[in-house]
Amino acid sequence: MATADARRAASALNRLGLGARNGEIAALGDAESWALGQLRQRAENLGVFAGLPDSLDYLRKEAQLQQQRRALKREEAGQPTPTVPGKDGKPVNPLARLYARMFGADLRREASARWQLAARSDTPLAERLVRFWSNHFAVSVDKGPARLYAAPMEREAIRPHLDGRFYDMLLAVEQHPAMLRYLDQAQSVGPDSPLAERVDRRLARRADGQPARKLGLNENLAREIMELHTLGVGAHYTQADVSQFARA
Repeated sequence: MATADARRAASALNRLGLGARNGEIAALGDAESWALGQLRQRAENLGVFAGLPDSLDYLRKEAQLQQQRRALKREEAGQPTPTVPGKDGKPVNPLARLYARMFGADLRREASARWQLAARSDTPLAERLVRFWSNHFAVSVDKGPARLYAAPMEREAIRPHLDGRFYDMLLAVEQHPAMLRYLDQAQSVGPDSPLAERVDRRLARRADGQPARKLGLNENLAREIMELHTLGVGAHYTQADVSQFARA
């Protein structure tokens, strides 16, 4: 039967960390001392992130991807989109193959590094906090534009501020490409933007007969910050507050 110390150790490792590794419960010693020691330690990375692309690297590669996509579409103009069979026998679009070729290895390395750190780290409380804040500032990798930047956001905007001020982490996250792409903030323009006027004029000349989509102020980021990241839904702010915040 487990001793009281062993039960406390198991509880500490499960509730304040990522669970116990082999032999860790017996080796932990006093659970309270371990927990206090964890609070004094910074998150470590064990070198697992070495060589991974940062956000700027992904932005450059994404620009290259867009150039290659446009070239591919020009080559295929007026022709049926060619496909090749995938591993399951279903056809694979060449654009999807292009994306996988450019980013597939990097995305697998990102996932592997994160899991290696979770399994090997001696600062499990810090790793649990990383996951807490990543969940709080969640971006969905199901949304294509944000997929490349979710892992770098955790490395660049969350980990550096783990033992600092919430304000600094909040600012780093909201300005990170992952959050800006996830909430379509790159498409947000103010009412007096000269760039928006030029884009509107260009879209109005579309030759495909489709109605032009007028650019405007995107309130997604402002609403996300107020509703989910800071004040909460019961904070009694108004739609006017959201609009004003979006203009700021």
